[in-house]
Amino acid sequence: MDIREIPFNMNFEFDHQLRELPVDLDAMKRGIAFLKLQFELVADGKTAGLIGVYSRIVRDLEDAEYYLRMAVQFHEQAGNDSGIVANQIRLANALHWADQFDEADQLLLQTLDKVQQEESLQGYEDFVCQHLGKSKFDQRKYSEALTWFEQALAIRRQKGNDELIQSSENSIRVTRLKYITE
Repeated sequence: MDIREIPFNMNFEFDHQLRELPVDLDAMKRGIAFLKLQFELVADGKTAGLIGVYSRIVRDLEDAEYYLRMAVQFHEQAGNDSGIVANQIRLANALHWADQFDEADQLLLQTLDKVQQEESLQGYEDFVCQHLGKSKFDQRKYSEALTWFEQALAIRRQKGNDELIQSSENSIRVTRLKYITE
C-alpha cells in the first residue's frame, strides 16, 4: 500500500517536544481504519508499518507496537533488510513514546551497528541517530541528545536533503533551549 493511496489526510507536523501531531486527528484515525481494512485483504510488511507509524502518531501505542513488530517479521521473512531496519527504527520510536526507553535505545543501538556494518543500509544511519537524539531528549538527557542530533545533521548535510537538515537543525535548536532552561 502506497501512502498516496490513502484517501484521508495523513499529514502531520512537529510540536515543541519534537513529536508528530496529526494535522487532522479524525482524518488520520479514519486513514488508519482504512489501512487496517487493506491489511485484512493483503497482509504485508509495508501496510503493517504504515498502520504502526500512524497509530503511534495518534497515540495508540499498543497498536503501534503490535503492527510494527508484525512489519519487522514480514520483512525478516522476505529477507528485506531495508524494510527490517526502517521498521526497527519505527518500533523503537513507538517504544520510546511508551516510555520504554531502555528497550527503544537498545534496539536503536543494535540497528545503528547493523547499518554502519552493511553498506547497503548506511542510508538509514542519520535516521537512527536522529531517533536516538529524540529518545535522549525525552529522557531529559539533553547533552546526549545534542550529540546524536549533531551526528544526524552531519550525515544529512552530506546527503544534501534540505528537509532532513531542517529537521535536525530544529531538533538541535529546541534541545539547546531545553538544555539552557533546565
